[in-house]
Amino acid sequence: MSLEKDHWIVLRKVDYGESGVIATVFSRSYGRLAVMANGARKPKSPFKGLFDPGCMVEGVAYVKSSRGVQTVKESSIWVDTYALRSKMEGLALVSSVMELVGQLIHDGEKNEALFQTTANYLSWLSTQSLDRPLFHSFAAFQCRIGDVLGFGIQPMDSEEWDSLRSGGFSKTTYLTIEDGALTTQQVGVSSIALTPFEGSFIQSIAQGKGALALQDDSRNPSEWMQLIQHLDRYLGYHVDGLSPRKSDSMWFFPS
Repeated sequence: MSLEKDHWIVLRKVDYGESGVIATVFSRSYGRLAVMANGARKPKSPFKGLFDPGCMVEGVAYVKSSRGVQTVKESSIWVDTYALRSKMEGLALVSSVMELVGQLIHDGEKNEALFQTTANYLSWLSTQSLDRPLFHSFAAFQCRIGDVLGFGIQPMDSEEWDSLRSGGFSKTTYLTIEDGALTTQQVGVSSIALTPFEGSFIQSIAQGKGALALQDDSRNPSEWMQLIQHLDRYLGYHVDGLSPRKSDSMWFFPS
């Protein structure tokens, strides 16, 4: 057994005993990890409020590989996400992010790239105003996940894309699930037909122009949900066992 200090992103938690919690965390060094914080539900506990989903914590735990749950000794805020999680819109989005990421990692399997991508996204979300919907950024996060897991979407050739756009998208853009290519050719039955908006968004993200893609937050909520479902289908082809997120039912869009 060793005493380990690490950064954790809290994925989910359950109450344990009279006042404790057991949290599943995404650990920078150990991948998915279960940790127990004794007394965390007590009003004056130093752990109080640190193990809710979406919390970003610097923690110290006694780690033993043969043990299923590790015991927390110390913890403190690493990045403050409270303002984001304190409103329903932010909480719903964070819950979906945690649910998705939790399905992508495994116990004891380190994934520094995915950890840092998730940490960067949560940190960015925590600096944003909740006066406007942020669910459109979830689609960009899905695209980024494909990149860090090794099956990123490949943009269309710039000249071909410019020609397609200048022609008013007279041809349909397809996302080929097997290889992640954006193309105007339908390949088999697994290609996803994209609207001009969806194709433009994904092309921008794939070209590394995420900031430009995220400027458009004026789309109808149903358009964003359809795009997110397309990207879920793409991720699900490449990740075994990826299941629909229950947290998406919490999403709120202004009418």
